[in-house]
Amino acid sequence: MSELLYASGIYQEKCMQQQQQQQQQQQQQQQQQEREEREEEEGEERELVAAAHAAAAAPSPAAAAAVEQQQQQQQQQQQQQQQQQQQQYVPLCREQEAAVGRLFSVMSCSEFAFAAAAGFLVDILGPKIAAAAAAATAAAGWLLLLLPAAAAAAAAPFDGYVAAAVLLGCSSEFCFYPLLSISFLFPFSSSFVLGLLGACRSLSLLIPILFRFFCLQQQLFSFAAAAAVFAAAALGGCSLLALLIIPSKPFTLQHQQQLQQQQQQQQEKEQQQQQQQEQEQQQQQQELQQQSTADIFPSEKNTQKQAANNLQQQQQKKKKKQQQQQQQQQQQQKQQEQQPLEELQQQQQQQQEQQQQQIELQHLHHEISLHQQQQNHQQQQQQQQQQEQQQQQQQEEEEEEYKIPVLRELFALYR
Repeated sequence: MSELLYASGIYQEKCMQQQQQQQQQQQQQQQQQEREEREEEEGEERELVAAAHAAAAAPSPAAAAAVEQQQQQQQQQQQQQQQQQQQQYVPLCREQEAAVGRLFSVMSCSEFAFAAAAGFLVDILGPKIAAAAAAATAAAGWLLLLLPAAAAAAAAPFDGYVAAAVLLGCSSEFCFYPLLSISFLFPFSSSFVLGLLGACRSLSLLIPILFRFFCLQQQLFSFAAAAAVFAAAALGGCSLLALLIIPSKPFTLQHQQQLQQQQQQQQEKEQQQQQQQEQEQQQQQQELQQQSTADIFPSEKNTQKQAANNLQQQQQKKKKKQQQQQQQQQQQQKQQEQQPLEELQQQQQQQQEQQQQQIELQHLHHEISLHQQQQNHQQQQQQQQQQEQQQQQQQEEEEEEYKIPVLRELFALYR
């Protein structure tokens, strides 16, 4: 890129004295060359005259020598032209080389320094306004770099080329940041989108190579014309993106937010179901405790009635649960109609798994409750049997206590 700037004549004012000296030297060299050429021409004329006199004796060697001289002259002219072209792409003086190198350092420093500020401005202004401002700063930088007024300003205290380097460095990151929110539109491939944006940004490094090929090697365009075409194309594309495509507010994770809300709702529903199940278990335990402590000798009829009542209550609770599940399914179906097909499939699978888990849990709870009821019924029967046995033993002991004194009296009377 520095060769292009040298060829465009940037900072030539810093080498005016040396240019004048070089011009004087070139003029002297040209005068000497003209003298030498004149002398050579005179010598050639003399040789031609001598060759004409000696044409009868040996005509062929003189003609060959004349042809060789012409070829040598053409080669010398070509070498001089190549040297002049190479001199265009080399700094005229050290001051020009230092000034051009300073432009690159200023541009890189401004790019790094303004990177954080560019992100802050994108957050405050929004992507659309930030992209428009970035395009405006880049346009100002290109104008200062290409306009002839910048060359005049370079000699003044205010250096227009330095200002152009600062603006171009600031706009490089400022133009790129508003496009990063596009990755939120593709939540399942956001990293791939960011990779594509980074790859496109890296392709910008090919631009100096293309400039060198077209301007220096092929010499199809001048540096000013090529830079003007590139600036117009790049700034036009940036302005169209800013006005038509980039939104005023950054793209948000609406899709992910919806999924998170649905997951939260499902978790809340599961928690509510768990709480209801715990409450039901507590109620069953309390009822069983009340049944065990209500009467010491409960009859089988009462136990059967209580068991029937418990079954009815459980059936009613199951019906309520089924109704709640149906309502939940209807709500989920309404939500699913607004979502894409992929999400619907995923959510349906999740719902089926959850329903299966709920059904299995319900079966387990039902089996556990039946098992507990059977155990409680068996315990109650055992308690009844034990109590009946105790009563029988007490009755037998009482009968024995009555029998012993009667037998004693009878035995005494018998005596």
